Amino acid sequence: MGRLQGRNGGNEEGRTVSKFDRPSGNQPEYHLRIDIGERQFHRDIPEKFGSLGDAFFDHPGAFLRILTVIGVGLSAYDVLSAYQQGEVQGNQEVVRQVFSWGGAIAGAELVAAIGTAIFPGVGTVIGAFVGGGLGGSGGDWLANQLLKTPLPGFVYYLTPGYGKGRANPI
Repeated sequence: MGRLQGRNGGNEEGRTVSKFDRPSGNQPEYHLRIDIGERQFHRDIPEKFGSLGDAFFDHPGAFLRILTVIGVGLSAYDVLSAYQQGEVQGNQEVVRQVFSWGGAIAGAELVAAIGTAIFPGVGTVIGAFVGGGLGGSGGDWLANQLLKTPLPGFVYYLTPGYGKGRANPI
């Protein structure tokens, strides 16, 4: 079995290492290599996923900005649609979005760190996507639980309103 050289020139033998490889003369397809101690695992990756991985690893900042813009656009659409149904529904949707985004960010950070500890590199990316999805769903669930509580209705208003049934009744 071959040895992987670390970035610092040291030997990586005995550690868990993951590597995403592009096609080359010896390996005509994209593949994932995972070394766990003395054992090596190779898994071929279909061309369409491999080229997407290439785009991601070559330009991660641009790729993540595109995903963020898409996410913000979808959130804005959800909020605007909710406001068309009424002010209360719109305010509640803002709360859901804030909790979802907060959960997604926290989940991505946490699970990416766990993924890095298990499989540096590939585990980081997979952990960030899985953690972001789970955290976003958890944040949405938590917001729904908050909105179902018997707390006063003004808890989810963005700004104190004036009038009957508002935070600052007249």
